[in-house]
Amino acid sequence: MKQLPITTAEELKQAIVHFEEHADYVSGYQEKIAEKLLWKAQELKNIDLEFEVRAMLISYYNNRHKDDQMLATFPWLLQRCDEDRERFNYKYILRLYRLIITIGQQYSAIPKTRVIELFDDFERRYREMGVGEKMISHYKFYLYSEMGEIERAEKEYAVWQAASYAVFFPCKKCDEVFLDAYLAAEGRYEELLELLQPVLDGRITCHGNELFGLHQAMLACMMLGRWEEATMYEVRSRKHLDPDVGYLYAFSSHLLYYGITGAFEKGRILFEKQLPHARESVPDLPRLKFFTASQEFFSRLHRSGRTFVHLKLPGFTAVQAGENGYEVDALVSYCRDEMNRLTEALDRRNENDYYRKQTASLVERYATTEK
Repeated sequence: MKQLPITTAEELKQAIVHFEEHADYVSGYQEKIAEKLLWKAQELKNIDLEFEVRAMLISYYNNRHKDDQMLATFPWLLQRCDEDRERFNYKYILRLYRLIITIGQQYSAIPKTRVIELFDDFERRYREMGVGEKMISHYKFYLYSEMGEIERAEKEYAVWQAASYAVFFPCKKCDEVFLDAYLAAEGRYEELLELLQPVLDGRITCHGNELFGLHQAMLACMMLGRWEEATMYEVRSRKHLDPDVGYLYAFSSHLLYYGITGAFEKGRILFEKQLPHARESVPDLPRLKFFTASQEFFSRLHRSGRTFVHLKLPGFTAVQAGENGYEVDALVSYCRDEMNRLTEALDRRNENDYYRKQTASLVERYATTEK
């Protein structure tokens, strides 16, 4: 960004245009530049340019899985749109609302009443835009399923099946595989692989479907004992994942794979890179998946005869390291405690015992899977 320093609104506008033409929303190396552009827009008190820069930043936060920053950025953008929907890009912000409700319902700290309020507002706005029942039932299905209300989720799935597509629908191909996370969570692995087939054979490659579909296919094949396929999907999945980004859900499948196959050095490095993300303000649901897989990984490591493991974890004090590194058994206990804490927090917020039962089932399934 050679344009900096910037002193006028016109110079800032030119810098934003230049930035957008060369934006890389995946790697994240330009994020600090975008934040400097935001500071300049605020300094110039130019609300239109501030809106434009914040909209760019929220795309960065989404791709870098900085969910807490997404949640913090979104209300300002929505409020500006509500003040003047002609002046600001309301349709774009409304598209982002889908991500906000999905992320918000995965935080146990957000009360159930607030989650419902957010979804009601989302639904009202989408109906006003004439979006149609198909998309609304899609997101309502995951609202209910991730809050453990499976009967209500199944009713929404029936609505989704009967509804037709309307305006404002981003990708019909993506919607065809929207049950993937649910089938994985429920352990319906044969159905999951059948659903994911268009992703696995390359017919669907858009919008991150490979990033998430390949690790789910790996998990399904492991659980079904199809290890040759699991190994293939493990290799393919890694090509789409950056270990420096908090892909806790996807990497939980890889940690499990490394534990079961005895690839402990790969798992050690992966845990070392992902744990800092799991300790940040990210949604509880991917954290739960990460710690569930991690406790199994370290259990396998312990059973292999390893008593200690070296990990570079600056600032991590929950388990104390000695001269020989971290005690593996203590790491098992830490991951299990975190798993149980998150399970209890989600169930308390959701007012049921869905995650207690589901996590217990996963733990048993993981522990009895062998190559």
